[in-house]
Amino acid sequence: VTMKIQYFQKMQQALELVKGGCLAQATDPKITPCLDAVHAWDLARTYFTGSMDMKDEYTNFEGDTGKFPHALGDKRCNNFKTCGITQIAGNTHTALANIKLMNLFRVGGDYVYSGNEEGVVYIIKQIESASLVPLIQGLIRFSYKRCYQRKMQDKFMAEAA
Repeated sequence: VTMKIQYFQKMQQALELVKGGCLAQATDPKITPCLDAVHAWDLARTYFTGSMDMKDEYTNFEGDTGKFPHALGDKRCNNFKTCGITQIAGNTHTALANIKLMNLFRVGGDYVYSGNEEGVVYIIKQIESASLVPLIQGLIRFSYKRCYQRKMQDKFMAEAA
């Protein structure tokens, strides 16, 4: 949840910088280039993705795949058969929600770079909507484990809350 808050804060920061008026290829000294806004947007994408992707060959020494929203979406997609474009059972591809979100971040980055305030507002709303899918999947999974499988450990209680 903390990373979700972080990347939404960075997206809002980018939006505020774009609202301040910027153009990507500003040659007029009175117009601010969008570089700070682009940097904030890139940080938002980084806070979403993290440094360890589940499908990446590089994992840490314990074999963990990360705790950032992107990795959690990939972990939950097999439970709900929402991995990859085909969404079939046993699919080892990244979560469809993550594919959509990465595309939205790319388009949003283009809007930020060009100073398109309306585009940035629209993309942020789309990202907010699409990013709920892995969170809801995690909530359902841990609620099931907590209530039906009677797992009473703190982890299951906290994730299901």
